[in-house]
Amino acid sequence: MVDCPFRRVLILVCGLATLPCTPGKAALTVAAVFGDNAVLQREAELPVWGSAPAGTEVHVEFAGQSRIATADADGKWIAQLEAMPASSEGRPLQIRSSQDRITFKNVVVGEVWLASGQSNMQFPMSACARRIKTIAATLREQPDPNIRFLRISCPDSPSLRDIKRHEIAWSVDAQPEVAIQNHRIDFLLKNQSGALFYLEVKSVTYVKKGVAKFPDAVTRRGFLHLKLLQELISQGYQAGVLFVCQRQDASSFQPMWERDPHFSSALVEAYAKGVKINCITLNISKSEITFNEEISLNLERRD
Repeated sequence: MVDCPFRRVLILVCGLATLPCTPGKAALTVAAVFGDNAVLQREAELPVWGSAPAGTEVHVEFAGQSRIATADADGKWIAQLEAMPASSEGRPLQIRSSQDRITFKNVVVGEVWLASGQSNMQFPMSACARRIKTIAATLREQPDPNIRFLRISCPDSPSLRDIKRHEIAWSVDAQPEVAIQNHRIDFLLKNQSGALFYLEVKSVTYVKKGVAKFPDAVTRRGFLHLKLLQELISQGYQAGVLFVCQRQDASSFQPMWERDPHFSSALVEAYAKGVKINCITLNISKSEITFNEEISLNLERRD
């Protein structure tokens, strides 16, 4: 295997044969394998493909290169970028036509590894950590933002089918369930400059008159998490809480003072000491979960 100056990039893929992109009838599309945080293979010609109405001129731009492709009679187009050296600099990949523009952010060039196999390929290493100490130690290492993952589910059809964009997404390495003292924080993130960010995620399901509220039951664990995040802030780290509302009918968020005043007070205190607080809502259907919007915060006490 050729050594690479850029830290290796892993892609966990199952069912690689399902990558083709179906032509769209009225809009420019790009194969779902391309997206925010994607990795392009270094030192090799790079095809970028998708669909558009027949005859559409498609412009592809990345890292100073610009290519033009034309959609054929079947609505398919493909552009070839020249080989590039490895680079951890996140850059935009832009694809546009006269009617549409698509931009993927933080795209890098590096070493791409493909992994596929039988069902045991889905077995996470975290499941081995309790019995194998070396794996447990590895999982405790700080995450590396230069490692990106793209996981494609096992084939669900006896024949080829197109992968829809909502089914897959690139993700940057993050360390879940970080053990600190006697507690666990949901995620430890690290940006390209190496700064660490501890993130706790809370699920919100209670909404009244457009206001999302948390917690809907007393949470001693949540209270202790907020105290720990404040301590991390005092040590020079960054930290935050993300409230994820599993509904679309909320336009603002506030702590549920009437249910758990201790957690609510701790949340206000944490915010005042620099812990970042955000709340988002989701669109949920039988086939997918997608981001809806970020909603405003109201941390004032209301009895």
